[in-house]
Amino acid sequence: MLEVSPLHLDVQFLMLTCKATGASYERISGSDDTDEM
Repeated sequence: MLEVSPLHLDVQFLMLTCKATGASYERISGSDDTDEM
């Protein structure tokens, strides 16, 4: 786990981006009733 490959960082970045995009997309959609973390 000491070796950090660029691919791993890329995947982590993509996952974080997808999470952020999904959250903002849900907010834009206007679904404030179902607030999932």
